[in-house]
Amino acid sequence: MIKWIMENLGTCAYGELTGSHEYFVVDVRDLVDKAGNSIGLIEGKIEEALKAAGRGEKVVLCCDMGISRSNAVAVGVYAVLKDVPFAEALRHVVSATKEKQIKIEVLSSVQAAAGKFRPERRVVQQNGIKRILITGSDGHIGTRLAGFLEPLGEVVPLKHHQADLVEGAMELDLIVKENDISDIIHLAHPVISNNNSAIGDALVMCKNVLNVCALNRARLIFLSSADVFCGYTGVPVLAKEDTPPLPGSTDGEAKYLCETLIETHKRLHGVDCAILRSPKVYGFPGKKPAIIYNFIGKALSSRDIVTHRYSNGLPNLELLHITDLCRAVKLVVEKNYSGTINVGSDEAVKTRELAEIIISIVKADIHVSEISLEGRIHNVKLDNSRAASILGWSPEINLRDGLKEIIRSLI
Repeated sequence: MIKWIMENLGTCAYGELTGSHEYFVVDVRDLVDKAGNSIGLIEGKIEEALKAAGRGEKVVLCCDMGISRSNAVAVGVYAVLKDVPFAEALRHVVSATKEKQIKIEVLSSVQAAAGKFRPERRVVQQNGIKRILITGSDGHIGTRLAGFLEPLGEVVPLKHHQADLVEGAMELDLIVKENDISDIIHLAHPVISNNNSAIGDALVMCKNVLNVCALNRARLIFLSSADVFCGYTGVPVLAKEDTPPLPGSTDGEAKYLCETLIETHKRLHGVDCAILRSPKVYGFPGKKPAIIYNFIGKALSSRDIVTHRYSNGLPNLELLHITDLCRAVKLVVEKNYSGTINVGSDEAVKTRELAEIIISIVKADIHVSEISLEGRIHNVKLDNSRAASILGWSPEINLRDGLKEIIRSLI
């Protein structure tokens, strides 16, 4: 079945093409569906299609499945025929064919080949000026982070509707190329992150970002989590960067697997990357973590607060204010830090202590009680010594002041 991109240009799986005598067929099956294609070979395919179209023939580009190679070359042909930027051509081809799995490595080669027929105008990076893209820019952290990074250069916020990172890497790759991005800060994650399918989605998103980084030589800054250590349920653990990860939750497993994927791409493809591990992040605006807003809501409505006790004691919470996290990310970008680094809060509280702090701020006349749960809870805190020595970073906002800020915003 031919998917028509314009009246005289379409794509099709080679084995599904019928009535081939009616069309001029450009066979692109000799291209590989990955990096490594000869630019000259692709130029030849584009030229072949352009000449046939110039003769008034209907051109159909064919690969094995009619998904990636044929549509990638069609983008180059369409860009030349319509005299439009490559990005505009790609968006039109995707819209017409509904194919979102075109390999960005092939597209990159086609874009280079199409330049022979239609030179592309691109943003040129000035020396020392960073262009920083933030995935998940409309999330809790992303909405605050952009302001911290603006002194370092141009910040390009990427929202979900602009590029679905689960669907593929094409849109992200286009935006990176169009803006000559130097650094990608990967904050995007599945909306529901505590079910098993979230692990797969998180890995696909991370893989797509890594592919774009490798292809465009962009640096990756990945926000991981102290949850990679939440399987430690014995004696208290002060986790350093080289402490062996032991994830005990779905969130922790997803972050750990993403860290592993990043390290693999660093070794195989030379991706320059930094991994920041932080505890739970809180602070205005935002409604996370839920436990804080649950306790504040009860205190403000004069309802007693119920906390949990596990078989190995009360949960310990390490909470980092969003401002302190944003400061740490800025320093990592500014100093071009590569490697893994922990940014903890230097303080941890029991859930009961958290409730009592909130009650004292609100001045509520309520009580805190406990219910017992089976199972064990982790007791892990992040070691900040590397962040202090390398980045000159330490947390500045204590928990009580951070909670006051939230409570003021809710009253």
